[in-house]
Amino acid sequence: TNSATYYYVVSARNDAGESAPGDRLLLTPLYANRLNGTIIGTDGSWDGTSTKQRVFDNSLATFFDAQLPDGAWAGFDLGTPRKITAIRYSPRNGTTNWLDRMIGGVFQAADNPAFNNPVTLFKVPVAPAFNVYTSAAVSDEARYRYVRYLSPNGGHCNVSEIQFYGVLPPSPPGALAVTGEGSIANLTWNQSSFAVSY
Repeated sequence: TNSATYYYVVSARNDAGESAPGDRLLLTPLYANRLNGTIIGTDGSWDGTSTKQRVFDNSLATFFDAQLPDGAWAGFDLGTPRKITAIRYSPRNGTTNWLDRMIGGVFQAADNPAFNNPVTLFKVPVAPAFNVYTSAAVSDEARYRYVRYLSPNGGHCNVSEIQFYGVLPPSPPGALAVTGEGSIANLTWNQSSFAVSY
């Protein structure tokens, strides 16, 4: 296997021995490949320091606190379209008073930076626990370049951390070589990260 894909096989046994394994069932873990990109979103903050960059600083102790109570958001330009498989998020830390500010918030994806006609990947149904991550699987199969968390009205985009996970492109195979004579050629190469076939 490679670093992003795992598989299960099943074989049968009896007194005479064990069969060869059956077909492989390939699995790609939802949280194997964390996506990164250029941070985009609502500028400014209530105190001048709790900006959108805090959402992606890997610290549950910091948070985004937008000046705007309505319509504030934080997200990524992923550079190229990616399939999103999962989301992890944690609300603003401090007191339970901030937790309700995520109820009804939506994680969206789009093919344009203005998020015209966005697709909703997940909607926050209840107040999440603080100082831990809440996880959500994404079933949408399309690929998107732009992803974001859009706060509900009155929420000031109060979120501590957001993580997007998805499918990463493979690295190019290396050390390509050919051997053989006449009409037969044998190709060899070094394995690629995140490849599932060649």
